[in-house]
Amino acid sequence: VTVWTNIDYTNSKESAESMISNEYVQTGLLTGKAWDTVCHWIKSDDELKDSRTYGNYNNSLAPANENSGTKRTAGFNENWKVKNIYDLAGNVWEWTSEAYSSGFIARGGSYFADGSGCPVSHRIYNNASNADDVVGFRSRLYIK
Repeated sequence: VTVWTNIDYTNSKESAESMISNEYVQTGLLTGKAWDTVCHWIKSDDELKDSRTYGNYNNSLAPANENSGTKRTAGFNENWKVKNIYDLAGNVWEWTSEAYSSGFIARGGSYFADGSGCPVSHRIYNNASNADDVVGFRSRLYIK
């Protein structure tokens, strides 16, 4: 699975929403609340404050440090998976539908970030037009 980057908020939202849509399900960007719920399901509070043991950061800790600090395809390293969710921590920041002021919130950190300074629960404000190689998105499946 590749990581879709260099995509702004509007195109991320449109792409996530157009993946599946029928009378039973709909896809879309993760909400901030959904992100927080997943974080607490996969890890304890202490691990949410320092994600270096299971995320692709520039300072990842062993055993997850193979090629850390370099953007990778999703699922590259089994150590960056928790409860079958790959790369929630690190690799690329991910757009969420969480709005702030005139922009939107990205979550999760990136391969050039510090896993203790920007853990999986960290938020950054992004201008909606920002599109670079450290920001991508993850879709969520909503059951209607």
